[in-house]
Amino acid sequence: MQIVENWSDVEGEIKEFAPNPSDPLSSLAKVVVSSAEPVDSFPNLLANRVGTEITVRVPSPTGEHTEFAPGAHVRLRIRQGGPDRFFSHPEHVAKKA
Repeated sequence: MQIVENWSDVEGEIKEFAPNPSDPLSSLAKVVVSSAEPVDSFPNLLANRVGTEITVRVPSPTGEHTEFAPGAHVRLRIRQGGPDRFFSHPEHVAKKA
């Protein structure tokens, strides 16, 4: 499956956050998506994921600095890299108040 370059600004709630056992440079965040907005002219491949849980790979330094924990509300810029592979942009990660 070939995926086009895509980005979505996603808001949601962290359900789980843990180190990625297959990549020590990232963590895995299970996020229930509450909204997915388009970014510029990029396709928004996550619009159909609102209301569902996805597992997002978050670069470890980003996750460490945003104090992710279950129950936290976050805003992430995410790209879809495969049918169930999601990656956050390292510069667009924020914990919401």
